[in-house]
Amino acid sequence: MTILVNILFLLFSNGDNLDTMVYDYLSKNLTVYDRFTFRITSKPGNYDNIVIDKDRDFKVNRERAYVPVIVNDNGKSKRAYVSLELKLFKKVVIASKEYNRGDVFMPNFLKVKLEDVSRINGDFFSNIAQALNYQAKNRIRQNEIILLNDTDPIPLINPGDKIKASVIEGSVVISLEAVAKQAGGMNDIIKIRTVTDKYFRAKVLSTNEVLIVE
Repeated sequence: MTILVNILFLLFSNGDNLDTMVYDYLSKNLTVYDRFTFRITSKPGNYDNIVIDKDRDFKVNRERAYVPVIVNDNGKSKRAYVSLELKLFKKVVIASKEYNRGDVFMPNFLKVKLEDVSRINGDFFSNIAQALNYQAKNRIRQNEIILLNDTDPIPLINPGDKIKASVIEGSVVISLEAVAKQAGGMNDIIKIRTVTDKYFRAKVLSTNEVLIVE
């Protein structure tokens, strides 16, 4: 059993560095972030050695994290957690000026900066090229992180635009003239009306092409 434990886990005794074990564990589990810092806030009491418990999940709740461990003391093993104060950093797109609803993001007024995202709810942009396909849905203040929930894709097609609608029947592609009834970005499903006054739902393919899906 001792041999097996040594193969499966990296063992740390009381004299070893628990910080090093936690750092190595976080480095493997937080690869989506560009940087992190942590401080151990609580840990098991007396023990002969302590190992990472690979059968349990790593838990993160905002600025708190819990590393699952197995503690061995006087020949007895028990499960526990090492509690951490955790800060997560990622390169994100920041607004260099204030944007209002409907404003299209401009590259000269965006910047990428390493920010603490530990307490942020929602997805964000990691590079400026991504953000340029979107416009502000809500007010975004200068120097704020641009969250995906505060944006909308820039429409390729707007209501009233004349478009070419295609429908696939077997190996045959039929093209129809139509008018967009809704705005939509790439791959969005919008309502269209054909010149024969029939309504369909179609996927946006480009600035003037859609594919009828139903």
